[in-house]
Amino acid sequence: MKRHSSMLLLLISNWCLAQIPGDSLMGHYAFNGDLLDLSGNSNHIVSASGVFTTDRFGQANSAFLFDGVNDSLTIPVPEFAPIQGDYTISLWYRTNSSKVMNLFSSKQSPDDTTGNFEVQLNSHDLYYLTYLKQSWYETFVHWNGTGRNGNAIAEGAPGLRTKGEWCHFVLTRVADTLRIYRDHQLHTLSIDNAYGGILGDAVDLLFSALPHRFEGAIDDLRLHAKGLDQQEIDQLWFEDRPFQFISPRPTDAYVQNSIPLVYWEYNDAVVIRSTWNTVSMVGVSSPTPTIRTWPTRTPSTSIGTYPVGTTIAFRVSDRADPSIWQDAGAFHVSMYDWVSVQESLLHCT
Repeated sequence: MKRHSSMLLLLISNWCLAQIPGDSLMGHYAFNGDLLDLSGNSNHIVSASGVFTTDRFGQANSAFLFDGVNDSLTIPVPEFAPIQGDYTISLWYRTNSSKVMNLFSSKQSPDDTTGNFEVQLNSHDLYYLTYLKQSWYETFVHWNGTGRNGNAIAEGAPGLRTKGEWCHFVLTRVADTLRIYRDHQLHTLSIDNAYGGILGDAVDLLFSALPHRFEGAIDDLRLHAKGLDQQEIDQLWFEDRPFQFISPRPTDAYVQNSIPLVYWEYNDAVVIRSTWNTVSMVGVSSPTPTIRTWPTRTPSTSIGTYPVGTTIAFRVSDRADPSIWQDAGAFHVSMYDWVSVQESLLHCT
């Protein structure tokens, strides 16, 4: 018996005309085979333990991998030792771990809870643990203590991004307001406290500090001495990739006869109009690629159904400049599900 699946594609457009600011950039670490600061301030990483690995574009030796046991970085940026005033921390990371992990720490020792600053994944507010009301968060940021006295912000639920997929993380402060962005989306805080004072101690900023080492990889770490706005964060999200596929992810699967949605976003500062192409179909006789061009911002269309064994690859491109394009990866039609089997690749020539 033949089984079929169909898929809808939706387009999301982002009007992003701002550029990534350079005047406030205090440190930029691309990890392209070295630990150099690309901001022009010579704030090069002074000590590191870990290895170079493949980045989010598939480039070898262009990201940095931590083992979760011994590995860490020491980042000597004066404006973050300690943090005074507005700031932005931006990085890409991927992990398979759901344990408590320290992203950034400014403190005298692993147990320092005086004048400290900590950005953690999969962590909790110790105040609630004290009273047997355990609450865990995807991101937990605290300062001048353990967070139990209200010196904290938090968002999300732990374990949401533990499939080894790249995630863009941004933490900002403007005046006394702290914000967390993931994949350029502003997240609603579960714990929300305002604070405009000094964050951290007069020590170098640590990534993956004891006692909770980070296990995974990071790429394109930036430290800004200003709070970036939404348009500037959008540009970080689209950096070197004017198209971003939102779903499905390479690890997603769908039950038979379901209608999964394919979402992507494009950067209007680079792309004039997005065009969807079915670039190849394997397993059907005389496949004819179809082309859809969308003049509106939120259209949808169905690609129809195909027999079991069909492999379909999708591509989006800039209608005005077809040399700017990105593949969504290949999808296989099986008796059970559609499975995305490869990561997106971008080609800009």
